[in-house]
Order: sequence, then structure tokens, then C-alpha cells
Amino acid sequence: ETAPSGAAFTSLADGTRRATVEEGEVSATVEVTVSGGRLAGLRLVEARNVEQPVADAVFASVREAQSSSVDAVSGATASCNVLLKAIEKAAAGR
Repeated sequence: ETAPSGAAFTSLADGTRRATVEEGEVSATVEVTVSGGRLAGLRLVEARNVEQPVADAVFASVREAQSSSVDAVSGATASCNVLLKAIEKAAAGR
């Protein structure tokens, strides 16, 4: 398991992209919407062993910080790491 890189989201290409990250029993597909070079929207498209309230908390933190360098939700570190890595991957268009 690798930790998210803690990317700051600046000067991103506008558009909507999806990415999936899987680690063991946890997986998440997220949709990232970029507008004006900033993260405007984050949506959990599909997930395994990721609860929606956890995703909502992570998405709110990432939108506010415009970065994936945010604290994990207590008790849900694996889910948070998968979500953050999927956000990084989608934001980068990988």
C-alpha cells in the first residue's frame, strides 16, 4: 500500500475525468471536474469497502484545500488513501 503523494491541485486542465484505484479489499472510482484550473467537483462513481460519508468528508477536505494533502478520516485510513490516490490520478489525467 502506498500513500497518496499529497499533490497540490493548481493549473489543472479543465474537464471531467475518472480514475480507479484498487488496493486489496478497497477500491474506488472517482470523477473529478476541473473548472478554471481548480477542482470544482468530486464524485464517488463506484466503490468497494468505501462508505459514502467517508468519501464526502475526504471530498470536502480536498475541495477546500485544493490539495490531496489532507488528514484521513479517523478509522478509515485505507479508504481515504484509495480515494486520495484516485483523485490525484484523475486530476492528472492518468
